[in-house]
Amino acid sequence: MYAGGGMSRLRIEVAGQNDEGTFGAWLRFDGAGGFSGQGKAWWKPIDMLKLQLGGNTDGEFNKDGFVAWGFHASANDAGVTASPYGNNAAFYQGSGGLGTYLFITPVDGLDISIAVPFQTGGGDPRPDYKQTPQNDPTTSYTGFLYDKTQAQVAYTMEGLGTFALTYAGGRGTVATSTSGNGAVLYAFADLTMIENLGLNVGLKYTMPAKQDGGWTYNAPIAVGVGASYDISDEFAVRLRTQVELAGKAKPNTGDSVKLPMVFGLDVLPSYAVSESLTAFLNAGFKYTAKEKDVGMDAAFLDWFLNPYMCIAEGPGAFYAGFKVEGTGERKYKVLGVSSKTDSFIDWSIPIGILFSF
Repeated sequence: MYAGGGMSRLRIEVAGQNDEGTFGAWLRFDGAGGFSGQGKAWWKPIDMLKLQLGGNTDGEFNKDGFVAWGFHASANDAGVTASPYGNNAAFYQGSGGLGTYLFITPVDGLDISIAVPFQTGGGDPRPDYKQTPQNDPTTSYTGFLYDKTQAQVAYTMEGLGTFALTYAGGRGTVATSTSGNGAVLYAFADLTMIENLGLNVGLKYTMPAKQDGGWTYNAPIAVGVGASYDISDEFAVRLRTQVELAGKAKPNTGDSVKLPMVFGLDVLPSYAVSESLTAFLNAGFKYTAKEKDVGMDAAFLDWFLNPYMCIAEGPGAFYAGFKVEGTGERKYKVLGVSSKTDSFIDWSIPIGILFSF
């Protein structure tokens, strides 16, 4: 048994624009556990065109509806939720790095967004630079950046919803038996045609990654659905579910290795007890199927149960909850040798306070 605490976030944000709305900027400084900053500036010469330099790590032109951060919203920041970002791999969560952004709105409802990164960590402008000899004279730095370009077309139809197709670039040259860096295609729909019902649908397809003389990796296809329904003024429920399937990896010589199917489900009913007090019941599970190709000799189930409540008054909010998280037993069999890890249960009583002004 142990106890702990800390200040997970101390943040200052500043934003502004000129009277005409043609120039603007945004800055954010984070100071808990160290200092960091980020920002962006933009120019809008005409209504249908916006050029931006910089970025927001929370995600630019993200299409994740309410299934990512928005599923629990500020309760994530308070640290009281189990599975805070679970079951959302099928949804595009934005281009957040430093880069050049172009936003085009040629007609009402149609949004075209393009992002080309400046660099990706470590001060080196080459994404995946650790995977390529740094003294290779044939390496094109510009090519590496263009390979990471992200682009999106989104269209909103009044009374029906928003639909988007996103391309997130990747070189596709690095692969192992468990990962690769292939480009990704996302399809998204945010359906609003039914009163009081929000429906998010996401699909993620990752293009194969192949390493010369090594593995070819086909990441699983992810399909996700989120639903939010307001039953009454006081009672609401949210749900998100996802399946990952059809993944495989193939070595340079030999047979392909199938990756296990994974299915997850989170539910979040809530009840507004009063104007300031809301109670939540967060629960879910993740099921991983048996797959002998990767040595998994039996399926296993992980789960959690996490009631919590929020008291919000003005700029402040107090959160408290109870988390019980169960990890299922894993059974393995590799080269005829069996092994396992035991199941176990963790529990905790998290509390958090948020204040903004």
